[in-house]
Amino acid sequence: MNTSQLQNFIALAQTLNYSEVAKSAYITQPALTKQINKLESELGVRLFDRSKHGVALTYAGEEFYKFAVDILDGMLQAENRMSAISAGQTGFLKISSVYSMEMQ
Repeated sequence: MNTSQLQNFIALAQTLNYSEVAKSAYITQPALTKQINKLESELGVRLFDRSKHGVALTYAGEEFYKFAVDILDGMLQAENRMSAISAGQTGFLKISSVYSMEMQ
């Protein structure tokens, strides 16, 4: 499973239109179909029901969609965090103080 597969799966789950997703991903429709078929094979489930009347998410597809969105979001957050760390925009600052009390 790779980022491209996840992105295209999410787009297809949202649009339910292979042609539209293939065009926006700058790939052919057969290449997109192959990518989705490979993802389904890797996961061991059918993600989409395909018929002459269109495409629909299966129950497994609906469940996987939630994870796919979270995975891509997590990857984006990790990339953003690492960029911030690399730029020195984040880190730890430890401050200590000594408290003293005078006794009378």
